[in-house]
Amino acid sequence: MVEFHYKVVANRKKGEWQYSVFSLALLALTIGIAIVLSTDSDIYQNVWFYFNGWPYLAALAISGLYQISASFRAMRAKSTESTIVLILTFIVVLAQMPLASLYLPQLGPISDWLLKYASSGALAGITIGIGVGAVVLGYRLLLGKEKTLTIEAEKGG
Repeated sequence: MVEFHYKVVANRKKGEWQYSVFSLALLALTIGIAIVLSTDSDIYQNVWFYFNGWPYLAALAISGLYQISASFRAMRAKSTESTIVLILTFIVVLAQMPLASLYLPQLGPISDWLLKYASSGALAGITIGIGVGAVVLGYRLLLGKEKTLTIEAEKGG
């Protein structure tokens, strides 16, 4: 990170170098506070949260929005079953967000149940598929039928 921002500042990339100076200054401030006060101090914890926590939470929110929109586009909620799956997906994603679990604590047990029991059938199917695929790939390798892996091994890669 330091190397990247140093190069941006050294090259004075138009419209970008100011942000890199700011990032390097925040990094230096965080390291300085950690050295002087220790990482257990309240000041360090606040500095770390406000410099690192909010961007993390913003990325988490964008990721959640992307997951919900992707699942909606994939299912389109045309049938009753896809609408139910879409609602359950929304509940699970919403339960993972700290503010939602603070205001809607009922979502936690529902989400846990969905993740633990309702999805176990799909997980078992995926696990069986991976196992069968691994066995088939092993036999193909032993019999010399898998050309992509044997060619790479002969080349020395």
